[in-house]
Amino acid sequence: MKALILIGCFSAFFVTACTQSRYIKKGYAYSQQVKSGVNQIDEKGNSIIPEIEIKGFIYLESKGSIKPKIDKVIYKGISYNNPRVFLAGNSNIEIGDNKADGKPIILSPAKGNILWRIDLTLTGKEFNNKTSAQNIIIVKGKKDGHLFSIKINKVIELQTAVGV
Repeated sequence: MKALILIGCFSAFFVTACTQSRYIKKGYAYSQQVKSGVNQIDEKGNSIIPEIEIKGFIYLESKGSIKPKIDKVIYKGISYNNPRVFLAGNSNIEIGDNKADGKPIILSPAKGNILWRIDLTLTGKEFNNKTSAQNIIIVKGKKDGHLFSIKINKVIELQTAVGV
């Protein structure tokens, strides 16, 4: 009898652990270097080399229209607490062009799913900190009253953007 209870408890724990992505179906991550569009000079007329800014974009695909509450995103060893989450949509979304091959990247959520976007900003120094463990993105939060944690193992780099 004790063995059945133990097996039942273990099974319930295993099912709970494996269904963490039930609330968030998929996660996608992209980064894009942003260069200043204006050459800056100091008071002596010397060019100022601006610090490189890296934009990080995380898209979460979820079932239903209830917005997920994101408690924490860990990326490049930096913890972002309570980042803002934006509705990206429920149809095809063009993310940008892949830096590796120049082809456009389009996300297409499954029928009935919604894409949510989280924006992050890093400096070039933070981004170039490339240990393998820090290249993994972890997103923790709550969706439909249930806690979730999702790991994104790959960040696709987009072609460089020119900002102002």
